Amino acid sequence: KSRLERVALTFNARIKATVDRPTSLAKFTAFVVQLNSVLEEQASLISAAEDVEALYEIGEQNGCEIQDAARRELVLGGAHAQNPGVSTRDRYEESVHMAQEYRSSAIKDMSKKLGNEVEAEKDVIYSSITMIDSELLHTYTTDVDEVLQYLQQVEANIKSSEDKVKTFMDWQKLLGLPAFDWSSLDTLRQSYREKNDLWTTIDNWNKLRTEYYTTPLIEIDIAVFQKEVD
Repeated sequence: KSRLERVALTFNARIKATVDRPTSLAKFTAFVVQLNSVLEEQASLISAAEDVEALYEIGEQNGCEIQDAARRELVLGGAHAQNPGVSTRDRYEESVHMAQEYRSSAIKDMSKKLGNEVEAEKDVIYSSITMIDSELLHTYTTDVDEVLQYLQQVEANIKSSEDKVKTFMDWQKLLGLPAFDWSSLDTLRQSYREKNDLWTTIDNWNKLRTEYYTTPLIEIDIAVFQKEVD
């Protein structure tokens, strides 16, 4: 493809990338990431378009016949254009400008949505802290398997919260917001580790005790028992 066509394709791709006006938080943050990428390359893209225009001007000054003058105007516009404001470059610049305007106007609403999602996730974390510190895990019970199954679910919940928190932190930076306080997640992790260590030890001890009462004395591995006791 010619340099003119490559520039035209890039202009059209960037127009497509900036035309959406998302209203959901996840799609809006993806839109902002995409817009930022477009803005980062804007200077180099405009420079490439101007380089192409300069080549046309050099050709005209040297009396060369311009074979694709109509295509040139359609893509690049410029002072010589018969219909200013409708070229691909003009539409690209307008699309980027309007996308920036939308980003600025939607930031406040999206920040509020993010704040609501953060508070909802904090409620989930606090609920897990309350449950893991409940009497269910404080009181010894013969149903150790039930407690261990519950702790497995807590571990899965922690992983889910960690994934969400990472996303929320990325969005917070993207929207230019102050950092949120996630100390409750650290508290949940610590509480989980303590309870999981305790109940895993209880489970191991119960299994060893069962083995002790069901295995002939001569076959018992004393070292294993000593390790658990220590």
